[in-house]
Amino acid sequence: MIAALLSVSLLMAQTEHVLGPTRAREVEVSVELPEKTVPDRFPMRTTLQLKAANPPKIQLRFGFARPICVIGTDAHSAKWLIANAAALEAGAALCFIVGAESEASATAIQALAPKLSIAAIPDGVFIAAGLRGYPAIINRSGAVR
Repeated sequence: MIAALLSVSLLMAQTEHVLGPTRAREVEVSVELPEKTVPDRFPMRTTLQLKAANPPKIQLRFGFARPICVIGTDAHSAKWLIANAAALEAGAALCFIVGAESEASATAIQALAPKLSIAAIPDGVFIAAGLRGYPAIINRSGAVR
């Protein structure tokens, strides 16, 4: 599912760039996914540091049409998600869990903000872009807060 989310977000960003924001909204994307896209992905460890300072901006290899949040399944990430859920929902953020001991711990985090798109993925793309810590919000231009 995460590969589809990344592909759809990238497609929407490219479509908006080519067609403009008004026509881009007219594009529909249909994706068929197998029931389980990433077998045996837990436990998922991260080398990102909890509460570590991040650079003011990172450079992702692909653009996103929506903001991104990066979280773990720890208590601090859970409190942060609850405190920021309304703002994340208002911005239609995509949230990625980069560290989870089990599918149950990832599901528990998802239950804290059921209106958000939340998926567990490896941290490699964020580390390569220069992110050092989580939780974090990355806006469409790459600015980190």
